[in-house]
Amino acid sequence: MDRIGRVAQWFTHAAEIEPRVGGKYEVYFNPADKDTMSTKGCKVLKIEIPKVLVFDLKDPDQFAELMNQPNELTVVEVTFTAHGKNTKVSLKHNGWKDSEGWSAAK
Repeated sequence: MDRIGRVAQWFTHAAEIEPRVGGKYEVYFNPADKDTMSTKGCKVLKIEIPKVLVFDLKDPDQFAELMNQPNELTVVEVTFTAHGKNTKVSLKHNGWKDSEGWSAAK
């Protein structure tokens, strides 16, 4: 199974991921309606296979007006570090703002 298939298998029902800077990072929790409960429009911001993946992210639909606008997306950075036969996965989720609505979304 390719890396994209693994994201869909692990995280959601379907995904369109283009592993290049500017490529899609779209996951769909309802593949029949890709405009809702999805990260449609999100992009890969940085990729260094097999070490780093950075992408912007939308939150669930109930927070769409607050934080799913182009200049309000959060950013996820995932790093992979080999430790013998194992891999350490680290995740940072940045871009949160300081308000009651953002705290609820977080």
